[in-house]
Amino acid sequence: MQSFSPFEGDRRPRFLPPAHYWMPWLGLLVALGAAALFTAAWIFTGSFEERVRGVPSRVYSDIFLIHPGQRYTPEEFQAKLRRLGYMEVDSRPRYSGHYRRSRNSFECFLRSLDHPLTPLAARRVQVRFARGRVDSLRDLDAGRRLDVLEIEPEQVAAFYSEIREERILTSLEDLPEHLIDAVLVTEDQRFFSHYGIDLLAIARAAGANVRAMGVVQGGSTLTQQLIKNVYLRPERTLARKMLEALLAILLELRYDK
Repeated sequence: MQSFSPFEGDRRPRFLPPAHYWMPWLGLLVALGAAALFTAAWIFTGSFEERVRGVPSRVYSDIFLIHPGQRYTPEEFQAKLRRLGYMEVDSRPRYSGHYRRSRNSFECFLRSLDHPLTPLAARRVQVRFARGRVDSLRDLDAGRRLDVLEIEPEQVAAFYSEIREERILTSLEDLPEHLIDAVLVTEDQRFFSHYGIDLLAIARAAGANVRAMGVVQGGSTLTQQLIKNVYLRPERTLARKMLEALLAILLELRYDK
């Protein structure tokens, strides 16, 4: 007796089209999806500088007042001007934000201040000191003595983002070399040789976690940590880690180390 298979010849049920028909379309859909994801992520990382350097909320002190007879030294006054960003010049100040010191006397071109209660116009003043006190104040533009001089407020803090993070932006060249080395040794020894993700670090961390039967070591690079802090939430999910890795690679394609 000859055996019979219901799937032989024309009797095979055709629930799906032949593979040579739908495989190209599947490949096209995958390619389009990957291209869309790559483009979206590329645009997403393009906002990196704006996110990092976002406009902060600044906190200022009150207007600083000085008056004749006040215990205040020339060194303290000069330190105040420097904190306010004033520039010392050798000749008579011609622009607001400049000052000239001659021993215990200062000639300052104070900046204007749009204070809601006490708006101040830019003006040239002279401040003299004697025996550790303010000796005299003079408005050089009006040619008269002053009983009190208002100095603009000093910035005391700057907060970023919704979590009111206090931050001071600086460049890599301004940081001590031993501090940079310490961060790299601790966090990402291969920072200058990888492209956003470090496969060796990931494999090493996976081995350590398997041996410990728990999460005891991570394989994230500094770039991945930056992505997590700037763009993503700290939740520990596989989807978040995959997105973090993709954005880290794209970020390193857009910017140098």
